[in-house]
Amino acid sequence: MILCSRLCLPQSTSLRMEPAPGLVEQPKCLEAGSPEPEAAPWQALPVLSEKQSGDVELVLAYAAPILDKRQTSRLLKEVSALHPLPAQPHLKRVRPSRDAGSPHALEMLLCLAGPASGPRSLAELLPRPAVDPRGLGQPFLVPVPARPPLTRGQFEEARAHWPTSFHEDKQVTSALAGRLFSTQERAAMQSHMERAVRAA
Repeated sequence: MILCSRLCLPQSTSLRMEPAPGLVEQPKCLEAGSPEPEAAPWQALPVLSEKQSGDVELVLAYAAPILDKRQTSRLLKEVSALHPLPAQPHLKRVRPSRDAGSPHALEMLLCLAGPASGPRSLAELLPRPAVDPRGLGQPFLVPVPARPPLTRGQFEEARAHWPTSFHEDKQVTSALAGRLFSTQERAAMQSHMERAVRAA
């Protein structure tokens, strides 16, 4: 339900009104020039699509430690050419090592594992001459986000698994935080709804 004509949320995103906890009295309609209205006793909450409100879906991928940082640029170019990730443009190819005591500082995402995941060697994953594997260590499996995050909550969850880019929708973020409408706008909505109820 769209609450005012100038509000345009993304498709599949709508709003619902819920009473705010602990508030009972209804604000009265205020005339122009009146003092700042009190907050309306309800909240406008976004109704998100399943993709926006669902948990982050993970898939398995192969990654490998970068043993020689001087090889990073070359490896990034060669691995990306051999194993492009067109369905996962949000995934960053290189991340800092999670283990503070690790002898290597960086890890590189090689490719998705697919249904038949299991231990694989560099020779299997990066055949020559497409990739010269010098500078890489033994591959390992890691869960990565399958789809780009759509909300900040999904982004925080996704990047806990692997570094991920995020193009934030400021309007959805404001709606989720309860900052989409000003006190004056909410008072006007309350007034319009009261008039509609009286007319009915």
